[in-house]
Amino acid sequence: LTWRSHRLYGGGADVPLNEVRRVLLWGATLMQKHHQAHRVDHPKLGLLQSVHHRRDVRTELWGAVGRASEDGVLGELWGLIARWLIAGLSMDQMWPGPVIPGASPSSPVFFTMAFGGLPEYWVRSFLTRALDVGITRLIFISPEVELLRYCEDVVREEKAEAKMLCVRVMVPFGRPYDFNNKAKFYLFPILLSLGLDVAWLDFDIFVFKNPASRLLAQAYDTANPKDVVVTDHFDEYCLNHGVFLVRATDRALLWLIEYIRWMHWYPYGHDQNGWDALLGHSIHEPQMTKDLFTNPNISASHGVLSTELEYVTLTGWAGDLTLQRQRALLLHYTTTHGISGYQKHAQLLQAFKAAGRQKQNDTGGLLQKRRVDMVIWKLLHRLQMGLPKFKRPCYEGIHSAIADLLRTGLYEELLA
Repeated sequence: LTWRSHRLYGGGADVPLNEVRRVLLWGATLMQKHHQAHRVDHPKLGLLQSVHHRRDVRTELWGAVGRASEDGVLGELWGLIARWLIAGLSMDQMWPGPVIPGASPSSPVFFTMAFGGLPEYWVRSFLTRALDVGITRLIFISPEVELLRYCEDVVREEKAEAKMLCVRVMVPFGRPYDFNNKAKFYLFPILLSLGLDVAWLDFDIFVFKNPASRLLAQAYDTANPKDVVVTDHFDEYCLNHGVFLVRATDRALLWLIEYIRWMHWYPYGHDQNGWDALLGHSIHEPQMTKDLFTNPNISASHGVLSTELEYVTLTGWAGDLTLQRQRALLLHYTTTHGISGYQKHAQLLQAFKAAGRQKQNDTGGLLQKRRVDMVIWKLLHRLQMGLPKFKRPCYEGIHSAIADLLRTGLYEELLA
């Protein structure tokens, strides 16, 4: 599974499809042994959901993957992930989602990413906030050594080795923004094939409370389960994958590989437009798989997460401060009304500082909780407005980093 700039990456950090297939085969073999040993007629969940629901099978699969990586059968990335998961098996017992009869599902893995020389305070604040709200598994990805060092410092100081993993995405990259898209998605096939649900939080988010249980409840809705749940915009209809969860299903994995292929083969595409288009939500894009929506094996189902009340953005919040404040899970510092990078960063860092840990004595964390509650109340009060009468259609266009090179003619040279 190579990335857009495949000639420049060297392949070391990419995930070859043959390795994904090998791990899936091992998982299928283990599930078959489990069925034979227990003589239980399991519901037809598909391979990945079956592994996701069986703690003993997951653990054995992770061990096999770790050993295969050490023997050179699988790449180092597989071993890194497998060893981290095994070291945090206690996290695997903290399922925050809906009750699944007869199952022992795994807690999800959250991802986030940072680049661009962000200040240490931002990195530390985001990561410690994630730990404070109770996110039990988080992978931080960055191409920058300095930002990885900040992450590793937090892991060491918080004794969070089982909860947090710092991973460097390989560089150099060939075209602007390629490393962003690669860092955001290249680990997903590994985690999905290991039977884990995966969630994403953009790095410009202030988390109010752990969103895991709500995300899982929406994805595992017994009446209408979804392969993918993702936010849209407060007043616009197209999808915004700043917050999403992908379930460990066979169809979700195959769909995600099609999405990565689309980003590879269509170099002018914007990742958010492709995400929307490949889910069949509101946008149509060229270079898409012909049978994407007719082939049930790769046509992923999706649900939209409420930006009006729960997954809030700077565009607005339509809740009642007295009755609905507790429904707000996070604030994503993005808006459809335009905001400069400086303004966004300044506002986010101000929230981090106001809600940050204090050194004075605080028995039971009561003062800290009150301070965070006040910060959340002020943020929501400032954003409060009525529901939009309708949501406008939207399209991101060609990413600005690419558009500049298109005008100069240099982009075609990078494609050659």
